[in-house]
Amino acid sequence: MSIIHVRSVPEDMYCQLQDRAKCHHRSMEAEVRDILQNAIQQPPVYRGQRHVNFDLIAKLDLGAVVFEPMRPSLNEFEL
Repeated sequence: MSIIHVRSVPEDMYCQLQDRAKCHHRSMEAEVRDILQNAIQQPPVYRGQRHVNFDLIAKLDLGAVVFEPMRPSLNEFEL
């Protein structure tokens, strides 16, 4: 397993990490590993203009809106 050393961590950040780890009932090392794991996870891929902003739709109060699943275009298939 690899080791990472982080230098010059501001005192307030260190205290926040301690508090966060305590809230999650784990060590600071485990908390930092969890934060790093969440940070490197791949975000969802949105293709072009097909992305739907559900927050905007909720704000506009469009009522019952039905969305069909995306269908891949021909160039997205592997031949």
